[in-house]
Amino acid sequence: MHLSPLVCTLVDASVDAAAVVDRNLEVLYFNSQYLRLAGLRRRELDGRRVRGMCHHHFGFEACNEQCVSARAFELGRTVRLDEVDSTRLPLRVIVTAVPLFEGDGEPYAVIEQYRDVTAEGRLQENYRALLEKERAQKDLLAKEVARQTAELERVNESLLAALNEVSRVARTDGLTGLANRRSFDEQLRAQLARAQRRESPLALVLLDLDHFKDVNDKFGHPVGDQLLKDFAHALTTSVREAHLVSRVGGEEFAVILPGLGLVEAELIAKRVQEQARSAGLLTTASAGVATFPLDGMTVNELMRAADWALYAAKRAGRNRVLCATHLRNEAGALPSEGVPREVAQETSEPKAGDGGDDAR
Repeated sequence: MHLSPLVCTLVDASVDAAAVVDRNLEVLYFNSQYLRLAGLRRRELDGRRVRGMCHHHFGFEACNEQCVSARAFELGRTVRLDEVDSTRLPLRVIVTAVPLFEGDGEPYAVIEQYRDVTAEGRLQENYRALLEKERAQKDLLAKEVARQTAELERVNESLLAALNEVSRVARTDGLTGLANRRSFDEQLRAQLARAQRRESPLALVLLDLDHFKDVNDKFGHPVGDQLLKDFAHALTTSVREAHLVSRVGGEEFAVILPGLGLVEAELIAKRVQEQARSAGLLTTASAGVATFPLDGMTVNELMRAADWALYAAKRAGRNRVLCATHLRNEAGALPSEGVPREVAQETSEPKAGDGGDDAR
């Protein structure tokens, strides 16, 4: 079959491997790219009638099942097959079959074109492999970050719990479990500031065990420690949880009563004494009551007034509850003498034998 020079020129000018095949799918003409792609030499094809590349040299499964060139002849139009893998060579190609027509409109030949996309496919595969690897690394990184985050949260929770415990211990009396002097000072300042803002009453009750030194001297410090614990229990069972109960000295205790006035505070102090008597403690307790704003406008004034009332109760025979307001009404003013005590700036952990002279 004679091919026109134009057809041969088109085949030679193609950047892809190209060949012209007849209806028997035998090669009529081919370009140099066709030889390179098929791995053939020109002398192997010149003068010989051989079938086209996809049938003889490649054996593409898709083409064996339904040849693109045969379909192009049958359909009379261009047929394309995307990214076919060779079964004989490590190649991946795009195959296109373009029919050539005679004057009667019937195709007499087909131009087969093979575009080598092996490198592109490998690049895509490598790219996909890289994406998978990157995705796997990201997953591992995300899991590691989640693990470290969870570990950090666990450590932070442990540290926070430890800090809370340290803070609790720093504000707790080790013997009785009550708030210590530092906590008492902070709470008294805070509650008084709140009472001042709200213009609401506030009561302070100071209690001191009578003859505590005699108990220590006669029975020993272990008995004195147990007495402090028993009194602390009697104290906490006599007041509401909202009321701050503290051990502020060796045998001295305090109760802050937000929102309560003189009458309620005096009743609570007497209830504590009754609870202590019912518990069968080795000694009694004296109490002094001061209220805001009647007995003091500042922390120091309130402490001074409650302390004055406590010492007055001691001097009056102990096991009594005296109120600074009543004493002031009787005396006319808060005396300048006595034992005024300011709110401590530092916390000291009291012991069973701390504080308390023979008069107490």
